Amino acid sequence: MAYMTRQKDRPLGYLLNRVAMKLRQEVTATVLEPAGLTFSEFVCLQLLAQSSGLSNAELARSAAVTAQAMNAVLQSLQKRSLVTRPATVSSGRARPAVLTRAGRALLTRTDPGIGDAERRLLGNLDEQDRIDLRRILAALDEQRESIDVQRHIGGAVWSAGAAPPASSPPDPDQRDCAPVSSAPNPGPS
Repeated sequence: MAYMTRQKDRPLGYLLNRVAMKLRQEVTATVLEPAGLTFSEFVCLQLLAQSSGLSNAELARSAAVTAQAMNAVLQSLQKRSLVTRPATVSSGRARPAVLTRAGRALLTRTDPGIGDAERRLLGNLDEQDRIDLRRILAALDEQRESIDVQRHIGGAVWSAGAAPPASSPPDPDQRDCAPVSSAPNPGPS
């Protein structure tokens, strides 16, 4: 009983991380490795299934990995004809990635096993609790995406530290924001 009380008192981030790690281990061992996929490759395929044409940088941000790591994932998926990217683009450097028919088929084949792994992990929850958990997590993910979009202003991405440019309307969510990607800083004037 004391253990259960301690678990309920743990920080939410800790509990989410523990559940995510367990699910990742289960899915990787029972579904992805037999299908010849790493977890990072699976995440990339899922992101492209939801939003085709994402660049390496966009995929890296969404997957919370470095651009270099995502490039290695994309190259691996391209070699296996699961993803395609143009060799060149007409403007800029971003090459949009798109799932191939084989990539979509592989995701479809992994669906039943992933559902089984989720049910095993969430076995202590009844069906309604599983539905509620998925709805709550989806709402939190939507909220995070909304915050990310709000922080992307005028081509610059903002992070904690300073306010957005004076030309932007005041936004209470951005009052402690500073640019992390924009024109190079010329240094002190």
